[in-house]
Amino acid sequence: MPAATRAFKERYKRYVKYILPDTECASPEQAMVVTTLVNVSLLAALLVPAFVLEYALVQMWRLVVPLFVAGIVMVAAPLIYRFSRSISVAREIFIVALFSFKLWECVVFGDVVSPGAVWFIAMPLLAIMLGSVRSAVAWLLITNTAMILAHLMLGNGVVFPIPSTENPHFLYIFSHIGASFSVAVFLLIVENARRRAFQRLKIANETISDLAIRDALTGVYNRRHIVSEISRAEDAADSFSVCLLDLDHFKRINDNLGHAVGDLALQRVAVAVQDEIRQSDCFGRYGGEEFLLLLKDADLAGSKQLLERIRERIEALEIAEMESFPRITISGGVAQYRPGESGSETINRADQALYAAKAAGRNRIIFEGADQQ
Repeated sequence: MPAATRAFKERYKRYVKYILPDTECASPEQAMVVTTLVNVSLLAALLVPAFVLEYALVQMWRLVVPLFVAGIVMVAAPLIYRFSRSISVAREIFIVALFSFKLWECVVFGDVVSPGAVWFIAMPLLAIMLGSVRSAVAWLLITNTAMILAHLMLGNGVVFPIPSTENPHFLYIFSHIGASFSVAVFLLIVENARRRAFQRLKIANETISDLAIRDALTGVYNRRHIVSEISRAEDAADSFSVCLLDLDHFKRINDNLGHAVGDLALQRVAVAVQDEIRQSDCFGRYGGEEFLLLLKDADLAGSKQLLERIRERIEALEIAEMESFPRITISGGVAQYRPGESGSETINRADQALYAAKAAGRNRIIFEGADQQ
């Protein structure tokens, strides 16, 4: 990205933050509307000088000064919002400034056939872009009524009454190019806003979905999700095993070092297990200091190797906040799914194996049906 482009983007971001200083507290909709207001004011800052120069070249001084004043008001609209804290006030002042000049332009040219009449369509578009359908409907009525009244009052007045305007078509072409450019920019702003809104919605939906299946403390799957995964494996008649893992003497950690350290221990254990399992496996917090691991398509030897590796890794964990406490260890109970039984029955058998591991001295993995590690 060129340095000039980066510099412009940085200045633009600082300006938006200046206009909307409470960005963190602002709703996404409010931030989007304020950003749109900034964008249309920057568009005015680009187009108004061009039209001022155009009218100055053809010596239409009755349009130069009003356009210059209207341009100042439109460019200042974001500042009006900053100090009034009302997007409605800033929006209506911006549109009134543009409408007033275009209406005056019709008077100067003697009828609504003036080059700037096409700009009346911009008023409802601006109102919609700046967050108000009601304002858009009102401006649609105002602009159409104004055009009809102007024609009735001015009639077939003298068009291009200034002799120095040798090529009046230049004014029409310039005005239509400016209007087309503005409409294109308006649509671009709307499309960018739509894409940003869609992206925010997508992220929000992903976050909500993630929160529904994740344990808030450890970030691994919650009990409901992992149990549902076991049910799916059961319905598919897959070969799988479940393992219940339980931190040994966890109550002592909470009682002696505090719940904050206990939470940290759970988080570190969850990370350690998550790093060791395969992508096809499913791991989550079952409740309290218990975790549930679903091993899919794993034979007995592979399961033993994996779980022993997990046990050793947890035993080797070093947590600075637990220097005065013995190392963390886990006990585990494993049960292999038997065709025809429910997932809850498989979990119950794993739970029995876990109790056997605890009774055998902890810090070990017991496979249901076995009497040794």
